[in-house]
Amino acid sequence: AALTHCEVMLQDIKDSKRINSNVQQKEKDSQQSDGVGLGQMHPLVLSQHYWPSALTKVDHPRFRLPAPLENALADYSAAYGKTKANRAVQWKRAHGLVEITVQFADRSLNVTVTPVHYAVLACFSEAKGSPTRLSLEELMTQLELPDALVRKRVAFWVAKGVLKEVTANVYELQESAPAEDRIIQSGFTLAQNT
Repeated sequence: AALTHCEVMLQDIKDSKRINSNVQQKEKDSQQSDGVGLGQMHPLVLSQHYWPSALTKVDHPRFRLPAPLENALADYSAAYGKTKANRAVQWKRAHGLVEITVQFADRSLNVTVTPVHYAVLACFSEAKGSPTRLSLEELMTQLELPDALVRKRVAFWVAKGVLKEVTANVYELQESAPAEDRIIQSGFTLAQNT
């Protein structure tokens, strides 16, 4: 029985590649104005009864990704429906990976993160005001996700130097690296050049 599950899982991966290729062929001109097109998406379509329960359990039902990703998911769903008649995609929004480049005044950061990480950071870019400050409570409300999940994603961005905790549970986007980081980076560059 376990081997049957593996065969189904391998077939899902193979079918997903074929479906993605078909969707991308039919929708080549479907590039979003904000840069998220079907050609950049590579969903894995799972047979829910054969994959580990962590992948098939109910996702956070009210969690929504930032608009560019939600629009791309809707476009892919429509294209998938044309490719696989009478079938629909049920997205697991908190699963998967997103490759992003975070641009700052003095640096850029290329990272591969989960959609939840991306959504947390997007809240800061969509927020009004300068400097952009959001509390953990505001993030939880905006994303409609539990405290522990949001707190862990915020901690990731703090560790990367993207966010800074300005007061207890209030975070700010760091447009430029702290002075001590710039000194360390320039010292490393000097050591490399000698």
